[in-house]
Amino acid sequence: MKHIGRIKTWTETHSDLFIDLVRIYLGTGLFVKVIWFMMHRDDLMNIIERSDNLWFAPAAMVHYVIMAHQAGGFCWPSAC
Repeated sequence: MKHIGRIKTWTETHSDLFIDLVRIYLGTGLFVKVIWFMMHRDDLMNIIERSDNLWFAPAAMVHYVIMAHQAGGFCWPSAC
């Protein structure tokens, strides 16, 4: 519990740095996921086709997912 208190104190005193680090982590993760989706497009199509509640074309959803992850990944350097 002592370590958790120290971490909480650090995040409260350095909140701007902590939020920037979280934003960088999430943006990098989204960008890596875009690369994975573009390299494994068939796997993404299979995932989308297995969810039976979609009423629109899975190919359009693949393009949307890739673009949404890319936009989110690029937002981390700025305050989108």
